[in-house]
Order: sequence, then C-alpha cells, then structure tokens
Amino acid sequence: MHGTGVPLVTPFGSAGRVDRSRLRSFVDWLERRPR
Repeated sequence: MHGTGVPLVTPFGSAGRVDRSRLRSFVDWLERRPR
C-alpha cells in the first residue's frame, strides 16, 4: 500500500474491520484537527 506522503488516519485495522482503539484515536483526531 503506497501513501501520498500524508498518513491516512482510519478506524480500520489491517483486516478491514473496525478496530476500537483505532476508532477512538480517529474520533479524537477528528475532534482535535484544525477546522
């Protein structure tokens, strides 16, 4: 998987299933990111 230089923050694990800890981090990132 090749990125574009920007780390993609997703709530999905490697198996394509939602990982709860990643989901919390994702939501937290959405809340903190500048608008």
